[in-house]
Amino acid sequence: MTSYNTGFIESQVVKKISSPVWVFDIEFSQIVWANDAALVVWSADNIEELKNRNFEKDMSSMVKKRLSQYQEDFINKDNSFSEEWTLYPKGNPVQLHIRFSGILLNDGRTAMLCEGHLRDSVLPEVTRGADALLHTRLMISLHDYKGRTLYLNPSARSAFFSNDKNLRERFVNEEDYLQLLQIIREKNDANLVAEVGTSTGISWHDIEARRCFDPVTGKPSILVSATDVKGLKEAEFLANTMAVRDYLTKLPNRHALPDIFRVVTGSSNHKSEEIAFMFIDLDEFKTINDTMGHNEGDKVLVKVAERLSALCGSKDYVVRLGGDEFLFIASYDKTITFERRASDIIEALSYPIETDNSHSIITPSVGVAVYPRHSNDLKTLMQYADLAMYEAKSAGKNQFFVFKHEVRNRFEYRHELTSEVESAILSNQLVLHYQPRYSTKTQKIIALEALVRWQHPKHGLLYPDSFISLCEQAGHINKLGIWVLKEAIKQIEIWKKRHIDILISINVSIYQLSSSHFINALQESIEESASLKEFLEIELTETALIKSDEKILRNIKKIRSLGVKISVDDFGIGYSNLARLKKLAPDCIKIDKSLISDLPRNDRLAKIVVEICKIMGANIIAEGIETSEAASWVSDNGCDEMQGFLFHPALPQEDMTYLLS
Repeated sequence: MTSYNTGFIESQVVKKISSPVWVFDIEFSQIVWANDAALVVWSADNIEELKNRNFEKDMSSMVKKRLSQYQEDFINKDNSFSEEWTLYPKGNPVQLHIRFSGILLNDGRTAMLCEGHLRDSVLPEVTRGADALLHTRLMISLHDYKGRTLYLNPSARSAFFSNDKNLRERFVNEEDYLQLLQIIREKNDANLVAEVGTSTGISWHDIEARRCFDPVTGKPSILVSATDVKGLKEAEFLANTMAVRDYLTKLPNRHALPDIFRVVTGSSNHKSEEIAFMFIDLDEFKTINDTMGHNEGDKVLVKVAERLSALCGSKDYVVRLGGDEFLFIASYDKTITFERRASDIIEALSYPIETDNSHSIITPSVGVAVYPRHSNDLKTLMQYADLAMYEAKSAGKNQFFVFKHEVRNRFEYRHELTSEVESAILSNQLVLHYQPRYSTKTQKIIALEALVRWQHPKHGLLYPDSFISLCEQAGHINKLGIWVLKEAIKQIEIWKKRHIDILISINVSIYQLSSSHFINALQESIEESASLKEFLEIELTETALIKSDEKILRNIKKIRSLGVKISVDDFGIGYSNLARLKKLAPDCIKIDKSLISDLPRNDRLAKIVVEICKIMGANIIAEGIETSEAASWVSDNGCDEMQGFLFHPALPQEDMTYLLS
């Protein structure tokens, strides 16, 4: 029997094989063996030159991942793969259909045996498509209708371990998988974002799926493409968290209120359980910011948040609404009333607050509205709690007030007037009434005080107390003040034509004195008729003088320079800067009616105030004269004028014209 040299035969067989075959060491990214056909494919002069090539330098990350997956499957499962690849020997593209399988090296490691078949007739679009599938980060897979995996591109394979993973097994929640199938059945195409299990843990994928056919078997299949959106989901979660969380105190903010409201009302028994919404405003907190700075103010707010949080039960919430406003939501507790909870809040916040650089004492005003007693609507409850808080503040601060429907009625009334006050100025609903000032010596009228009234079409004649503060809050006080000024000047001119020369005093607020509009309007009126200035007097409150800044003082001096008289109203109830008052040199000082009405009990105090007025060298007017005894006292003690209901209340223009005539 003939003896054969099998090694020689094998070497001859290898040389005769026309298909390129080579062995690739995946770990070191180099070819360790190749037949002659492979040398041609790789444009290599010899095997040594091919071995020395550095394939890692130009290898993409996706190819590296793909080869690593191959090696893992070669070792664990003895799998083989057939795919379309494009090689780039010396930069020139070569398309091959390659079968990859594992092969042991002499050191025991597993390398990759590559058996190639040239594909000269492959269309460029097919080649490019196969290459794109290899390198894209998009996870593309094909599945039959039972979810079995038919194909994974490298990105999908890397994300989902192996070809064996069923489509159903990807989804953390089976409901998402079932929803995907249902949409595909109904519409052929589906898109959803779902939690999925990947080789790196739970992630979020944006999944697009469509009905198709398996190009190998022709059976109905599902083509899936997925994009990892975990980063976007985390950013969305962070953004949502930041949107509903106060950055300073770490408390929920007002954007979190709707969700909190649903939780607390959803867990309560509407018939027997109530929930208190306690609106908390820190009294005079602005002073802390102004005197110690906003950094210290922020530290105080953090301490307040900590104290409120310490009062929370398991079903309670604290929300920072903004600035120095907080909301304490107290759920029903049969052991303690809401009034007791509000008192606890006041007590907790009233202790001095120590920070690194300050020692602050604050007090809260708390307004309480109760669900569902007052309303079952969040917006309404917040409005009611806010109104109740203002009632607590108006009553002296550092206390709580439980909402009552009378408060809402007052609010709605004031809101109605606020919305109409500007149109009232423009539509001639305002009128001036005039209250006379009498000489204590002659008992004759020597001046008039112009007092504005609102002839409201629905509520009748309204006095200044009803709407002046609304004008100030709504920013209409300057319009009102200019209207009063022009109306008073118009009346002076009318009476002058009837040979009635009478001085008219108009009240001017600190807001008007702060505005150049009023001063300019006054100056224009005087320039149009210089003779009017001797019949016009500007009446300022003592409080306005106390609070005057440099701008206001300059405007007062400008009024004096125009030749218009100035009087000081409500004197004797404030804490005047007498030096400033003396420097201002007012023409008249009106003693407040509270001093006059309390005569003769406060005889000594009233006499001291009169003496101060005499020292100022001003004309002294006593207002609020309602009895003949008071009239006798002011006359006997050196007052120059009297004003009050004993003589006349404020009268409309027609009645005052008759009285003057």
